Amino acid sequence: MERKLNIIVLFIFFMSTSALSAQVLENYDSKIRKNHQRGWLRSSYTSQVTLDLGNFPKSSLMLAIPSGTTIFMNEKLWFYSGTDTLLNVEVQQLKNLFAVSGNHDVEFTALNENNRLSELSVKKGFFENQSQESATTLTGGMDYGKRNTSVFSDFYLTGLVIILLLAAIFKVIFPIVLEYFVTPRKLITGEDFNEAGIFQKFFSIDVIFYLLMMSMLLMLNTMMAAHVYAVPLLSEISAGGLNSLFFYWILGSVVLVFLFVGKFIFLKILVSVFDLGKYEFSHFFYLLRLLSISLFLITLVVTYFYLNDQTTINEVVTSALWAFFWVYLVGITYLFIILVNRVPFKNYHLFAYICTAELIPFLIISKIIIG
Repeated sequence: MERKLNIIVLFIFFMSTSALSAQVLENYDSKIRKNHQRGWLRSSYTSQVTLDLGNFPKSSLMLAIPSGTTIFMNEKLWFYSGTDTLLNVEVQQLKNLFAVSGNHDVEFTALNENNRLSELSVKKGFFENQSQESATTLTGGMDYGKRNTSVFSDFYLTGLVIILLLAAIFKVIFPIVLEYFVTPRKLITGEDFNEAGIFQKFFSIDVIFYLLMMSMLLMLNTMMAAHVYAVPLLSEISAGGLNSLFFYWILGSVVLVFLFVGKFIFLKILVSVFDLGKYEFSHFFYLLRLLSISLFLITLVVTYFYLNDQTTINEVVTSALWAFFWVYLVGITYLFIILVNRVPFKNYHLFAYICTAELIPFLIISKIIIG
């Protein structure tokens, strides 16, 4: 009899201590809505639930979050959990950060690409003496109530629209020239490498117009890379708003146009020194075509990931830089092969020309940019 009494006392003791350590007021697990989104390159899994932050303002939310999960509150990014995490956050804190005045309902969204959201758990109650992370630790102490929306996205998309409009105008006015630059087959055949070439004048309206478009696209991608890598100079420019971004974009584009012109003059001088005839036109426009096609593909890929999956945009931009490096290097090599087959000079003579005109400057610039 005494033994049974002791067992009952121990049972009551454990039940009471358990109740003191965790009192669940509302279990949201059964209310979680799951969704699977299939993309071209990858799939993503989301789980959503509406949290009522009006009831029990002194309570807390206990969140069991699987690794690799990004958390949004009312479509605002809250934090990313790189490991399996047990988070205890006060309801009042969430209410101050995310609740809209007069509406205490907040939409909780979890995004995961590895289909582990079945392990997600959301409970409201009073939780004590449990091993858990704090909201400040995971979010780095960020003040979400004062976070400003970046204007760079608006600038980038508007810049793309402007370039597309200019390209449409260029196609109407100079359709043959546009076809020349965007035809990949000409990169391989090198059929325009003759003494005259398709262009007889460099300082013509069609060439300058096209150089301006390419400069704008190149400058836009440069600013995107600076934005992704959080370059302090771009942060200072972005602080001035859209007007500041557009001003420096146009200014940088004009500078690039002058650099293109300087490059052509440099090639003209080298061709004269090496006595290669008029190959400065074919040389310049061959690499300009290579730059155009590469830049178009890079812009397409970067824009896709920037709009759909910004968690990987850093890796995408880095891969794009390395891809452009190797593509341009292969282009220079192929240019040398074309010149060997078409110019009646010794190979070492042409190799010295290619190194002076392209290879050495390109490697120096690549070292500065990529490191």
